[in-house]
Amino acid sequence: MTKASRLLTLLAISLSYFSSSFAATTDTNKILFVCGGNTGRSPMAEYLANDYFHFAKNGYIADSRGANVNPKELTPESYAIVAMKELGIKDISNHRATPVTKTDIDSAKLVLVMTEAHKEKLLKIDPTAKNIYLLSECATGKKEDVADAYGHDLKFYENTRNTIARYIELIQKNKMQCVGSKIK
Repeated sequence: MTKASRLLTLLAISLSYFSSSFAATTDTNKILFVCGGNTGRSPMAEYLANDYFHFAKNGYIADSRGANVNPKELTPESYAIVAMKELGIKDISNHRATPVTKTDIDSAKLVLVMTEAHKEKLLKIDPTAKNIYLLSECATGKKEDVADAYGHDLKFYENTRNTIARYIELIQKNKMQCVGSKIK
């Protein structure tokens, strides 16, 4: 074997390894949760999905973004942190709000938003997206906004967390498909 052919063989092996590694890390099994500021509802949904419902056991990963991130409010809301700790979920205080992008939308299997206004905002970012649903719509087939707990007391946050958890549990039971959806 010549030096050039050995080099080509090594290159082919490297490309094969890189391709298989890349394929294993694509976002085709990403579920993206979106709320307004990415400091309350969507990070609670992300951490519930990953740490409470263990999405990874079913080959999925959850992430979260905000439709209207305020650069002055990037840390999770204090009652959101408390509400998650009550369930024994790891501390979410290190989460940082991130604005949603077209790439985020395109790379997710499902984009689950908290309100109809969030859905409209995301469809302006990516008008051809077919993977954006209200969280409630995906879970139950009914379009209901998930209440924004921002500025409310701990009990309100707990109720919002419980609503989100109920919807996530239904979606997980439906094998990560929306009710009545052809998405697989």
